[in-house]
Amino acid sequence: ADKAADLDDVLVGLGVEGITEAVPVIQEIMQALEATGSMGFEPSMACIALGTIYKDGGGEEHLELVRSYMAIQDADAIGEGTLALLRMGDPGAIDALVPVLERHVRDPARGDVELTVEILETLAARGLASDPRLAQVVNVGAFAQADPSLPDNFRIRGRGVNHAAAYAYLKSQK
Repeated sequence: ADKAADLDDVLVGLGVEGITEAVPVIQEIMQALEATGSMGFEPSMACIALGTIYKDGGGEEHLELVRSYMAIQDADAIGEGTLALLRMGDPGAIDALVPVLERHVRDPARGDVELTVEILETLAARGLASDPRLAQVVNVGAFAQADPSLPDNFRIRGRGVNHAAAYAYLKSQK
């Protein structure tokens, strides 16, 4: 278990914006893990690393690699992998993001706030929040109010998503 946790950390640590030299190392780690059949959250961590490396674009040659990691881990890697695909220029990523965002915007207090904020910030940076496939969920997130009956920590998490969606909404207005 300690070794797997260490590999999670190594994979995420390899994800530095623009450092494409890390990609072969990520591939080697994942190939070694696949050979042993001992996968934990490494596919998600590999997707996070690749999404960070290509945060500002590029990496089209590694789209299939991200998809293969998403296929290994299914639901756990879908959000991270889809964000990586979006950052790497996959036009199909927007369609895949819609259900991820809908789920997290619908219940931001219990969803993956960090991932949701990263997705919304990427949409804002690329001017994609007004895309008709995403506009409704971004608008709902921008104008949603936290349930006042929730504990403070849940309302604060919800506000993080709300603020990121509002930012994406405003960036998409012409």
